[in-house]
Order: sequence, then structure tokens, then C-alpha cells
Amino acid sequence: MLKRAREIEALHIKGLDALHLACAEELKADHFLTCDDKILKKYEGSIKVQNPIDFIINFFKKEESNDI
Repeated sequence: MLKRAREIEALHIKGLDALHLACAEELKADHFLTCDDKILKKYEGSIKVQNPIDFIINFFKKEESNDI
């Protein structure tokens, strides 16, 4: 995880943020929610990074389409 955190830091995402993302990848999370614009713009990896508002909007759109 530390190796991956260093790779994420190379994307100009610092310290604990990079470690949190590396941990989320290791746990195979589907989403990582954040309000940090730098992470939202710069992260490149296997997890979908979204701000909480967009996540909720998309979640309810999916739920609504499944109800039809």
C-alpha cells in the first residue's frame, strides 16, 4: 500500500490523502467520496472518485431507473 501511496503522491495528491486512496484501492472499494477538488481532478486509478453530492444524485438516478 505504501508503494501505491507514493505513486498517487506523484500525481500531486499529498500524504494521508494518497494513503487513504491506496487503502481504498487495496480494499477494492467502488467509490471514494471527497470534496477535495485536487483529488477529484488528479486521481488516476481503479476507484471512481466523486464528491458526495454527485454520488447521491447518481445513486438515486440508478435506483429510479431500476424501479421502472
